[in-house]
Amino acid sequence: MIILVALVAAIVFLVIFNIWIKSKKTGNKSMNDFSKKIREGSKTFLKIEHNVLWILILGISLIILLFSYAFAITFFFGALLSLVIGRVGMDVATKANVLTVVASKKSVHSGMKIAYLSGLRVSIFAMFFGLIAIIILQSLFGDPKILYGFAFGASLVALFMRVGGGIFTKSADLSADLTGKIEKGLPEDSPKNPAVIADLVGDNVGDVAGMSSDLFESYVASIIATMVLLSALGMNIFVPLTLAAIGIISCLVSILVVQQKRIYSVLDSLLVAGIFILGLSYLFLNSFFMPILYGLVGGVLIGFSVFYFTSIKFAPTKRIAKAAESGAALNVLAGLSNGLLSTIVPVIVISLVMVLSYYFLGLLGIAISAVSMLSITGVVLASTIFGSITDNAAGIAELSGSKKAKINSSKLDSLGNTTAAIGKGFTISSAALTVLTLLASFIVIAEINVIDILQIENMAALFIGGFIPFLFSSLVIGAVGRTSSKIVANVRSQFKSGKLDYNAPIEIATKNSIREMLISVLIVIVLVFAVGSLLGSAVLGSLIAGAVVSAFLLSIFMANAGGSLDNAKKLIEETRYGSVVHKASVVGDGVGDSLKDAAGPALNILIKLIAIISLLFVLLM
Repeated sequence: MIILVALVAAIVFLVIFNIWIKSKKTGNKSMNDFSKKIREGSKTFLKIEHNVLWILILGISLIILLFSYAFAITFFFGALLSLVIGRVGMDVATKANVLTVVASKKSVHSGMKIAYLSGLRVSIFAMFFGLIAIIILQSLFGDPKILYGFAFGASLVALFMRVGGGIFTKSADLSADLTGKIEKGLPEDSPKNPAVIADLVGDNVGDVAGMSSDLFESYVASIIATMVLLSALGMNIFVPLTLAAIGIISCLVSILVVQQKRIYSVLDSLLVAGIFILGLSYLFLNSFFMPILYGLVGGVLIGFSVFYFTSIKFAPTKRIAKAAESGAALNVLAGLSNGLLSTIVPVIVISLVMVLSYYFLGLLGIAISAVSMLSITGVVLASTIFGSITDNAAGIAELSGSKKAKINSSKLDSLGNTTAAIGKGFTISSAALTVLTLLASFIVIAEINVIDILQIENMAALFIGGFIPFLFSSLVIGAVGRTSSKIVANVRSQFKSGKLDYNAPIEIATKNSIREMLISVLIVIVLVFAVGSLLGSAVLGSLIAGAVVSAFLLSIFMANAGGSLDNAKKLIEETRYGSVVHKASVVGDGVGDSLKDAAGPALNILIKLIAIISLLFVLLM
């Protein structure tokens, strides 16, 4: 019953939101022109990326069809929905950016409401269709293991979109900062910078389209893995679907919170949604309440530990800003040191969540904790997209010369950095728990009682699994560097000629990021298949274990190092824009950006994809 209530509530919200957003005023000609350039650049990138992905999707669907028509069908629909949700997220964000600018001229709170509710629209859309798809496919095939095909399709597309979008956005951002701020002394989002539109496009293709697909695949993968475990134990497989429905209802309650005229009510929404999830879970899922509690509390603690290590309000980021006074090298070192230290809280918290959940319900307890953490996906994704919309809004305000809108949207942009950082904490934590759930499913499906790491094949696979995230990160970070160098060369030539061409950096970033995306992802997929083929499918459990440990630590490190370097730069910009200290912090931000928005977030999807490929290897081979 509660699942039906949640689905109906989601539909009602989506309809009302569409009516409400259409009533909002659009900007003046200058604002709309820049917004249109951003929207068209984003559509161009996604169109080319989707064309490439469709070839891969159809090719992989045909290969899977040779083994199982059911897995082929579910794979195709998982990939399709992931593409659709990424596109919907981008469309909503590129329309909301200019509406946020106009609303910000009135007040900070008005701009905040449009940006947050637009983000919530995307997240409710993703949760709604994820839930509907799982229910329909389970009804058709009757075996939750078949749904791993759906998770595979969603994860594969999410990884490509996250990597492609991440390379694009950070290449454009890095190039705009190096050429505009350091070489020419231009302000953030200056219309005189040829790479400025590419930078703003990147916010949408990486942090919105990529993030939307990312959280969608995490959401469905955790639900499906838990359903498989419940099925193996002879229990009710609809428990995670009920928890997901509770999450939708609770996330809709956050609408009431953002009516409060406090800029930080966006952060309050996270806590309020979490409290409602606990309350409804106690009523409807009482026997699973403790793992649900552990998962939510763990997610909140990790999210706010990320907040502490990256926010300009606290000592770590202030120390990094202070280090910039002694040069770029020391600024970077301080940021990297902060990122390494910041792994301590997430490791302790995730370990406690695992142990406590296991003692309560065994492996199923860990699975329930993972779904619990992702039940708050609506607010997490809304808060993350909020950051991208407000970043775009601040850019459009600067480009169009709207001073009041610039001041207010910049305040929202600063808050958006915080909400995005907290969102990364949730996604990293949920990824670790989801992979452990997938590992538990692997053990059940592969019919192995224990993974013996003293067996030499398992030990080898463990080391290879630990190495894969490092290889992948190297490929992605290298891709950002190579693409940035090409954009920098183009922008410098434009400065020399005096002819402004916003489209050239977009075309360079699009072409290179898609090529680099394919190389990075395919190398890793081939490596996983090679290990399974050469060492046997049973060792893939060790591969998963090695990958999840190294990727969890790497992604926390990258997210917090990059986030703190970024905010240290913003802290310096408040008082010393254009100074030698500021330029040093821009270099630090350039290093951090590649970590926190390109390689780091993609690792979360990578480890789930490795686990799902391993599961399919056992099921199909």
